[in-house]
Amino acid sequence: MRVVVKEFLNKYASAQYKHGIYIPEDILLKCMALEFKSPSKIIELPDNILEVIESNKKEAENKDALYEEISSHRLAGYEKEKDDIEGAIYEFAKSIEIGETTAMFYAYAHSYERIIILLHKIKDYQREMRYISQYLSHDIGDKQKDKFQKRLEKLNSKYGQIL
Repeated sequence: MRVVVKEFLNKYASAQYKHGIYIPEDILLKCMALEFKSPSKIIELPDNILEVIESNKKEAENKDALYEEISSHRLAGYEKEKDDIEGAIYEFAKSIEIGETTAMFYAYAHSYERIIILLHKIKDYQREMRYISQYLSHDIGDKQKDKFQKRLEKLNSKYGQIL
């Protein structure tokens, strides 16, 4: 596929396409270098480049939408913590449930911490232990891992194993 560098970049490196992040890096660098030297130059690109760019864009938009959904439940949980603990627990649980289907642990990690605290507050120790176990299965820092491992051990010794 042959394109004029400037026209290609005007469209696919525009704000609508997040300034080129959907263009494969090697192609973007080649186009930018050529645009600097000769913007009206024609460049040969892979025949499927437009499909690749659109696919990358769609994938990023889907990821953004999922992140927003996870975050909206997490934020709703924060809002409900003071007045509606059960509602907050539901929202944090929903954030975790949706998040577990993704590779975006960063989007819902704090939901684990909040739900564990709230479940302890209402004395639902079995569910608290289940959430701690789930949380510990993730790649969390050593300090957090130690803290929640000790908490789980204490709950296990006090209230028995998870049912």
